[in-house]
Amino acid sequence: MIQRVNSVIGTRALLFSFGVRAVHRRFSAGSTSTVLFPSPETARPPNLCAFTRLMNLIKHLIWILTAAFVMGSRCLAQTNEFSNETISIGVVVSDLNKSLNFYTNVIGMKKVGGFSVNGDFGKRTGLTDNLPVSVTILKLGDSKTATEWKLMSFGKSAAHPKQNHLHDDTGMQYITIFVKSLKPVLQRIKEHQIKLLGETPIALGGKNHFALVQDPDGTFVELIGPME
Repeated sequence: MIQRVNSVIGTRALLFSFGVRAVHRRFSAGSTSTVLFPSPETARPPNLCAFTRLMNLIKHLIWILTAAFVMGSRCLAQTNEFSNETISIGVVVSDLNKSLNFYTNVIGMKKVGGFSVNGDFGKRTGLTDNLPVSVTILKLGDSKTATEWKLMSFGKSAAHPKQNHLHDDTGMQYITIFVKSLKPVLQRIKEHQIKLLGETPIALGGKNHFALVQDPDGTFVELIGPME
């Protein structure tokens, strides 16, 4: 919130600065023409011409300040009720070690930490039916705002068959990861004998290509980026 307010104040100050400099340039230039009054200034007394120019420039500055105020008000109105705009995603997997191997050694995520929830807390929060659970947190990078991909396992297989396409099941079906280069990722996919789906990698237009794989439990992982 503070960053947004500072940004708004900075924007208004910048527009005000531009307006003052514009007024100074136009007034000091000594031009006898105005935007709002295009009639010849030579027909007016010198003092009246200067006064008219000054009034027009003041109007111009007021318009700039009004525009800055409106813009700033809109920016403030866009603030929301969330303290963190990053969504942390919890994923229940059948085999934690297989999933960790896939997401770290194939996709390239980093293990950044984890935590445990005991059975009593799980029951009181409604997360589990008195079952304890350990959560491993993965991220794509070290940024504080990077998405948290939280893996957990209860040591049992899914209650539904593994999907072959997006339309085979409901709920979250895929994630999209943008990479600087697909080449190293595709090399790791090949080394770990992960199947590329469809005819991927395929060109998307421009330099970007699209590749699609599935994690051990069937979640689709889209990979987008240039080949090199």
